Amino acid sequence: MATDILYPKYNNVNDPQDPDTYVLEEDDDTLYNLDDDADIESDDTNPDDEQESKSPKKRDSIAFFFFLKILSTPVEGWKKLRRRAFKNEEVAASCFYPLVALAAFSEVADLFYDNRTISDWAVYGLVTFLAFFFGYFTILLFCGFMLPKKSRYLFRKDNGMQFVMMALSSLAIFYTLSNVFPMIQEVIYLLPLWTIYIIYKGVRVMRVNQDVINMTTVILCILVLGVPILWGWAFHTIFLPHVFVN
Repeated sequence: MATDILYPKYNNVNDPQDPDTYVLEEDDDTLYNLDDDADIESDDTNPDDEQESKSPKKRDSIAFFFFLKILSTPVEGWKKLRRRAFKNEEVAASCFYPLVALAAFSEVADLFYDNRTISDWAVYGLVTFLAFFFGYFTILLFCGFMLPKKSRYLFRKDNGMQFVMMALSSLAIFYTLSNVFPMIQEVIYLLPLWTIYIIYKGVRVMRVNQDVINMTTVILCILVLGVPILWGWAFHTIFLPHVFVN
């Protein structure tokens, strides 16, 4: 009996015939509750963020506003985008694909300014979309071996991929403006300088190593501006060879 009092039997817990086993039930209340971690995390989370995570459409729309923030104030925009940690699919669905599609559709303006046919407009629009679409993946591919070793790993992560999408999205907007307002194209052609500025500020927000930060910025500017042009030229020669023949 003495051993039973000192070391109660665990297989008789809460046995109504043995009141000594109820001591274990009282001790359980003092044990660490794993659910406390969930309560602590819930206190640290923002209810708005939780609601946004449950609503993909709302997060997509917010991702687009982050893009507008990057256009207006690049430093603050890049910082907020990095903290929010969107998924690549959300950024692509809310910013990159819609703005590239808008740039492709803007080729319709040439129906009025350049007397093109509808078939020509459809081909030009397809070429524009493909140039930006393949340009995105090509830039990421080139980043894997053209960037310095101390910075190339950043563009294998979501932040780096979203960086490229945001930079190309700004070019898509400027391209759309140049098609819709051809009378001021000389001025609009200077707008890609703002894309260079966006890249310049974004690289510093990404905390690239100071030893390679300037080289990384230069290579990214060349890739973001040059690769879509090269793809556009390639697709024009394939789908619209008569443009170069004439």
